[in-house]
Amino acid sequence: MATAAAGTRAAHRNPVQAMFTFQAVQPSHYSHLHLTITKYDEVLFDAPVRSRYCLLPWCGPAEIGPGASSVHVRDLGPGEHQDVVLGLFTQGAHCCFVDQVYRWNGRHYVRSEHDFRDFPAMVEDVGRTAARVFVSADAAFAYTSFSVFATAGEPIQIWKFAKGRFSDVTRRYPSQVAGDAAAWWNTFQRHLHDGEGVIAAWAADEDLLGHSGLVARTLAVQARLGHLRSLIPGAPTGKAFISTLQRFLRTHGYAP
Repeated sequence: MATAAAGTRAAHRNPVQAMFTFQAVQPSHYSHLHLTITKYDEVLFDAPVRSRYCLLPWCGPAEIGPGASSVHVRDLGPGEHQDVVLGLFTQGAHCCFVDQVYRWNGRHYVRSEHDFRDFPAMVEDVGRTAARVFVSADAAFAYTSFSVFATAGEPIQIWKFAKGRFSDVTRRYPSQVAGDAAAWWNTFQRHLHDGEGVIAAWAADEDLLGHSGLVARTLAVQARLGHLRSLIPGAPTGKAFISTLQRFLRTHGYAP
């Protein structure tokens, strides 16, 4: 019979401290998820952790890499109180990463959450103003008719948290999008025999930058060279892939 083990994760940024506790039962079952937030030793939040996206007993801490923690105290925007960010993982081979933000509204902490699906978000300072945002990737590209998770490219997504809501602000950061596009193009050059998923991510980035003409011309050239191929049996190739991809990009708000 599996034995439950207590887990504790803590984060501190003056004057706020967050303590996340849970019971872990192998394999990958959890219970008694609980979060406590204090300021100057005064308890301002003390309650079980609940999520519409992350269900017990599978819901547990999301911790990527050695020494990583699932709870952080961050300054996500103006205000006297620091925000608390809690990362949760739903278990499974590819899914899913959920971030909860606990924000002080002047009277108490209010929880908001976002399901980033297959790709965990990193809180980073980006752009000229060093805005603090959540940097992730678009999981819609992970499973398509022309790629599977292992061969897919996923264009960058940048999310802002403000006034209790997450909003997609990727278009506001063209330098980051351009850098992502360049990285996917370099990867495609190494996968000319099976790179449909990768060039799809490049095309999405370039469409966000307003380069739809470049995307159309480049895809046409790659089709003539025989490079638009996939390892998925029956996947569209060449011109058929271009048509499929353009519909996909329009559906997901990339292409005009």
